[in-house]
Amino acid sequence: MPKNKIPKIAKRVFKGVIWDTYHWKQKMFDGSYETFEAVKRLDTVIIVPTIRNKIIMIEEEQPDKPKSMGFISGKIERKERPLIAAKRELLEETGFKSNNWILLEIREAIKSQKVDWNLFMYIARDCKRVAKPKIESGEKIKIKYIDFSTFLLLPNKIKNLDYDLKEDINKIKNSKETIWNFKKQLFGESNLSN
Repeated sequence: MPKNKIPKIAKRVFKGVIWDTYHWKQKMFDGSYETFEAVKRLDTVIIVPTIRNKIIMIEEEQPDKPKSMGFISGKIERKERPLIAAKRELLEETGFKSNNWILLEIREAIKSQKVDWNLFMYIARDCKRVAKPKIESGEKIKIKYIDFSTFLLLPNKIKNLDYDLKEDINKIKNSKETIWNFKKQLFGESNLSN
């Protein structure tokens, strides 16, 4: 888990809907004190759902962003556990459910000493549709089913692909072993021959 960047002595001076601002007194080298500041954003879940030998992705449009293609994601509500948030987001945005979850990684969303924001990335295997999606008023979502070989080509084919996703796919493509291991994580042994 990435280290908390906001010291325990910090006081929250602003509570926003998603972002909170914290201040604390920091001792300087000459013995004086200065006020330091950092922001904490609600952490985010990213879900990589699969069904048989396909990856479920979404094409999404929001009022403040251009249309893009990526994985299902959303904020972890205050006091909500990351896996519970991931299950909620998958169900809300796609109507799918999974009983086979794997925590793939936890990483910093922004590499900065002044921003505390983590991403929890999960794989949701063997998804099944159990409901209609409950799309928020600020979202337009289309579900896409992508085979693994097409997934690896997305950075070259899709102009509006999430930036982080482009970076992640390019890292995976570094070696045949990395590709094989990721494919095995996504689909499990039983679906690799399909």
